[in-house]
Order: sequence, then structure tokens, then C-alpha cells
Amino acid sequence: MYDLVVDNDVEVPDSWVFNRRSGEKWLSGFMSRHPSLSIRKPEATSIARSAAFNKQNVQFFFNELGKAYKETKVNGSKIYNLDDSGFTTVQSIGKVISPTGKKQIGQIVSRECGELTTCVGIVNAMGNKLPPVLIFPRKRLNEAFLHGCPEGTLGLTNPDTGSAWMTGDLFEKVIEHIVKHAKPSKQDPIVLVMDNHVSHCGYGILKMAKENGIHIVTLPPPHTSHRTQPLDRTIFGRMTRHFNTAANAWMLTNPGECITIYQTGKFIAESYSKACSAENILSGFRAAGVWPLNPDIFEDDDFLPAEIFRSQDPPVTPQAEDARTNNQPSTSAQLSESNNDGGWIVIRTPHPLSRPFPNSPKSVRPIPLMKPRTATERRRKKTCYGYINTTPSLKKLRPADEETSSEEDGHMSTHDSSDDEPLSNTVTNQLTTEVWQNKTKVQDVINFTLPSFIWCSHRFHTLLKFLEASGSP
Repeated sequence: MYDLVVDNDVEVPDSWVFNRRSGEKWLSGFMSRHPSLSIRKPEATSIARSAAFNKQNVQFFFNELGKAYKETKVNGSKIYNLDDSGFTTVQSIGKVISPTGKKQIGQIVSRECGELTTCVGIVNAMGNKLPPVLIFPRKRLNEAFLHGCPEGTLGLTNPDTGSAWMTGDLFEKVIEHIVKHAKPSKQDPIVLVMDNHVSHCGYGILKMAKENGIHIVTLPPPHTSHRTQPLDRTIFGRMTRHFNTAANAWMLTNPGECITIYQTGKFIAESYSKACSAENILSGFRAAGVWPLNPDIFEDDDFLPAEIFRSQDPPVTPQAEDARTNNQPSTSAQLSESNNDGGWIVIRTPHPLSRPFPNSPKSVRPIPLMKPRTATERRRKKTCYGYINTTPSLKKLRPADEETSSEEDGHMSTHDSSDDEPLSNTVTNQLTTEVWQNKTKVQDVINFTLPSFIWCSHRFHTLLKFLEASGSP
């Protein structure tokens, strides 16, 4: 504020000049003169989320969502949202009442580092919820993990790694869970809105969904779900609070014991049931603009954090800022001459005390722009976003082995045991083509052709044994 008034030659108290800033009295007076303003603690938003949540990405998402609605002609009972969230065995503690002047207050938690359990929530736009899916950090599922969970809860484990992270194989079982409870079909399809994590967009998953009448619409590029996903807007925050409350209550009633994954499932199920009320679910779909479909749910101010990443935009000049300010209507009005119909029209005229400064805040302290980023050769796994049940999306994610098997038999990568010479020629040609024409790494070529060389060597060794057994020279 001090820079703004100095730049506009406004007389200020001496304390402002001495401290080179406005005082606390001015701030309290400013807040009292504007009761619509309040001091809030902002939500921490990463750079990736700020950059991804822009008007172009959000508009693309709503266009794709509109295409899915138009094609399937579904109502709110057939529009589902899916998302996962993690819960640990170490609860977050809340506020407590303590004597005034007490400097340090402690509360016992379960342990230093907790074990993660993933909860997959599935709700629809009519306020209904499906039984949750819980992924436990074990290689084998114990039925005791689901003690206290509602009927129909699906428990999963990762037999390979024993972690609670979502994988493509586990997500196929989640799709089967949706088919079992939502009962979609090609004649009665559903629309499933979810994020485009790589574990959600495998070829087998999309193929299974398409065969069962599930039309998947993924959110815009990653890091936008905090604004466009109903479960993130109104459900998972409440779930976390209810989970911490249940965990704290258990710790108080079981002194000296630690929370394990045998109790986590019960806490998650209780918090899921409390948070997923019909009112909260409907509010989440409305706040995200998913149902009823509202592409204009977000205003221009919501996309302002993404402006700093538009390094190619020209800076706003004071003349352009003043011209834009002068074109805006003011808050005061007066009656003027009548129009052609004999009525009165209202002409907006600025009040003397409400006229803007000659130099606006943006011209005094412009929004900094991001420096151009250098291109990297980092390769991400195949994924896609938007309305991904279409044939082009399936072709994009189709594995290479399935593409090979779908070709003619003459082009299939099988070896005939009756002709050794064509095989060796094929291997040599593959080696030469891969190295010199496609310029791939030698190691990749060796990995590709090594099984063929091993096969040839095995046949030659078998032939030598046969000749030695038959007594041939």
C-alpha cells in the first residue's frame, strides 16, 4: 500500500515515510470500512496445480464431459465420481483446552511413522455412494482387516510389492466392483469421472469399461482435481477430520496401544459413511460444475494464479490498464435524459472519492512472469485425458504385443523350426536396421535379439549331441 500511495503522490503520515509501510491502525481501519473482507489462512497450492488449473484445460474438460453426456443421455443417477485418498495409522491431533500461559502441550499418537491404507470412494450425482474399496499394505489379505466395515466393502492387497499404492491390476478389480454394484451395461451406460493417473488408464481397464457400458471422462492434465473433482471438494476433507476424531477416541480408550491396520479399516468405513451424506455429495457435484453441467462455474479470478506461467504474454502497460479501468462502470449513478421509449436510463458516473489512482496497483507492482523453461527429455508413461472411451484413445494405449498379434500371420514374431538360414538372416537384418536406421541404443537391440541367438545356440548344441550319439564324424 505504501508503494501505491507514494507512486500516486498521496499525502501520508510521517510514520509511513519513516517505516516505509502502512501501519496497523490503517489496516484495522481498512478492514472495519470493508466488512466484506476477512483475514483467511490460504490453502497451500503447489506450482504444478497453479499452472495446470487454467481456463484452457478446464474448458477442454467441460467440453469432453458434455460430449459424454450427449452421447450417453444419462441423468444424475448414472454419473459417478471416483477418487482415492490415503489414511495412515498416525492420526493428526486437533486443538485442546489448556491453562493460559502453558507453553507446550503434548498428546500421544500411535507411532512416529504410520502405515498407509488407500480408500477408493465412489459416489454418484444423486447423492448415493457405493461401498468403498480399501487397499492394505500387505501381500495377502486378512479378513480381519475388514472388521467393522459395511457390507460390500472390497479389500485388496498388492501381492507383488505389499504396498497400498494403486496399480493397474488393482484398478481392474475396482472396475469390476463398480460393475457389480452400479450394474451398467451398453444399453444402460454410466459416466465415470476420475483423474488420469497412469494406473487408471491402462488398455485393459479401458477395454473392460467399454465392454460393460462405463464411459470414462478423466480430468484435465494432472494437478487440477482440487477444483474439478467432487470428492476432493466436499468429501475427503470431512473424511480426514472424522478419521482423526475416531483415531483419537480409540487412543484415549485404549491407553498404551498402537493403531494398526486392523483398526484402520473400521475408522475409514465410519468416516466414509459420515462424510458421504447426500447433502455433501450433491454439494460437491455442484461446486465442481460436473452435475448439473456448468462450464462457467469458475470465474476469471479463479485462474489468476496460472497467469504467472504465461511467460509469452506481453506485460500490461499503465495506459492499457487505465483504459481498461475507465471502461468499467462505477458504483454510483444518476438519472439522465429519457430514451426513445419515454423511459429513463441510468448513466454510471464516478463518485469523486471513488475514482481510481492514476497508477493502478498492477502498474506499480506488476505480476511477475515465469522464466521460460528448458525442454527436457523426460518421458512419461502413456496416458490420456478427456473422454477416453473412444477408439483413438484405445489405439493409443494398446500394448505393442497386442498390436503385433492382431497383424497377419506372416508378420507375427514367431520362429519356424524348419528353416535356420532365414532366421539368422532375420536376426542380422533386425540388428542392422535397429542400429543404423532407427539409431536406437545397442543395449536395447541386444535385449531384443538375444533370445533369438540363444535359441539358435540351443539348436546347434542339440544337433552336436545327436551327431555324437549316432557316431557321425
